[in-house]
Amino acid sequence: CVHRTGKDLTIITFGTLINNVMEAAEILSYMGIEVSVLRLMCINPVDVEDILKQVHGIKPVFVVEEISGNCGIYEHISSLLHEAGFRGNVYGLNLGNQYIPHGNVETLYDQYGLSPEKIVKSIVEVHQNEK
Repeated sequence: CVHRTGKDLTIITFGTLINNVMEAAEILSYMGIEVSVLRLMCINPVDVEDILKQVHGIKPVFVVEEISGNCGIYEHISSLLHEAGFRGNVYGLNLGNQYIPHGNVETLYDQYGLSPEKIVKSIVEVHQNEK
């Protein structure tokens, strides 16, 4: 599901993280970075052809997911895109590889880099290095 189209990069997510990603996309837009936002309606199978239609060439792709590192769809999407000929970089933003305690969701999102502001920070750092 395409929620937003932009020329600079693409963010792919699923579930309730769409809210944080959309807010991050708005902030990035104010900063002059135009973002496409795709929400997966199904994570298995992943429709790589539909994703390829949205990523347009070599702009970077960010997969944002609320899951520990190395066990989500980031690796799968990255592999599918590159097998299909995508030449851009694919980055994963997730909870990392540490123990995640119980707590307030917004606090945990901020602590582990999935709040809108932290998503923006991560994307801006990568976007500046991609130029």
